[in-house]
Amino acid sequence: MLLDHYYAQAILALPLVMTGEVKGLVLLVDTLKKRSLTNGSKLAQALVLQAGNAIQKARLFSDLESSLEQLREAQVSWCKAARMSAMGELAAAVAHQITTL
Repeated sequence: MLLDHYYAQAILALPLVMTGEVKGLVLLVDTLKKRSLTNGSKLAQALVLQAGNAIQKARLFSDLESSLEQLREAQVSWCKAARMSAMGELAAAVAHQITTL
């Protein structure tokens, strides 16, 4: 099955944890007979933890960029509305001055 498919001598499966939840599975496959995956399992666990943290930070950064873009769009829209309001008030004042002359 999995060992045969990858011609593996050993497989180490580690959970990919982000925000306290398992989001995936990392499989380390050893195809050499001379090594043992258990020797480096602590290092592998540390690397998978760092990978989970990096993925989580990348997602947070992407969410932050999206929020910033939405904020910029809202600011542009607000500025346009404020300008239109000011022009409306100016036009009303000019119209009033013209009618009172």
